[in-house]
Amino acid sequence: MKKHVLKLTITLWIGCLFVKAQESVNASGSDASGIGGSVSYSIGQTVYVSKSSSNYNLIEGVQQPYEISIITSKPSTENIDLTIEAYPNPTSNILTLRVTGILDVNFIYELYDVQGRILESGSITNEKTEISMEAKTSSMYYLNVKQKGETIKTFKIIKN
Repeated sequence: MKKHVLKLTITLWIGCLFVKAQESVNASGSDASGIGGSVSYSIGQTVYVSKSSSNYNLIEGVQQPYEISIITSKPSTENIDLTIEAYPNPTSNILTLRVTGILDVNFIYELYDVQGRILESGSITNEKTEISMEAKTSSMYYLNVKQKGETIKTFKIIKN
């Protein structure tokens, strides 16, 4: 009987050496916000990986945000049913911009990086417009939808 218990104990200890799992015992955490934005944080996170380049700074850890944000939106004009959507967000390859309601008015989109530089712009002529994000680095971008030079809606887009 003792041999079986000893064999089982040794097998379990050896098995535990090869098990990999995400673990976090956090002492505390909360959300903080200010004029520059908001952040969710945890205290006591023991493991994280930091990656950076000239275009981004990314810290991977236990808490990973998933957010879809509409930054600004002009209320619909009276008697006009206008819907503007951007999906999927976060995206990795193709971002779809969907405009329903009225398309006979000239809409354009402008894609900006976090420094405010315009990366791409184009006309919206169909209900669905596809914007390629494949060649862009993993970062946060802003997508403006404009009509006659006036911003109608701004989306915060996250590129994985």
